[in-house]
Amino acid sequence: MAAVFALVFVPAVTAVVCMFGMHGTPSFGTVAAAAMFFALIVGLLAGLFRLTRELDDEKLA
Repeated sequence: MAAVFALVFVPAVTAVVCMFGMHGTPSFGTVAAAAMFFALIVGLLAGLFRLTRELDDEKLA
């Protein structure tokens, strides 16, 4: 499970960091896009975590 999180989380965080690194001074659009992308990353990770927990519970039952 940790490997799956790493494979999803590391590229997502890298994308947000690169989004800020591409522009010298962050504009409102860049900050808004980064915030939205980060919110999508959090939602993706929350869904992935719930899915893996449900699959683990099914295997144990």
